[in-house]
Amino acid sequence: MNPILERDILGYEDSLLLSVDETQRKELSAECDALGRIFANAKGPISEEPMFFPFDVEQDALREDVAEAPLSREEVLCNAPKTQEGQIKVPKVVR
Repeated sequence: MNPILERDILGYEDSLLLSVDETQRKELSAECDALGRIFANAKGPISEEPMFFPFDVEQDALREDVAEAPLSREEVLCNAPKTQEGQIKVPKVVR
């Protein structure tokens, strides 16, 4: 096992409060070595624009905001099932 990688794995075990036996440590080291070889063969940064969403999205469904007069408190509260002192009354959820 690579001594630096072994030291790193032991440090991760301590900081994450994990217990890894020697067999698992060797498997982890082999996987890290394989990943290192894969990344070493990478050709560098991609020159393409990053993709934020996998599909082209048309935003035609949104309407323009139109400023209107706000509703009065009475108009807002008229649809509430229970009100008390100008506020919507809801059941208590915390005991």
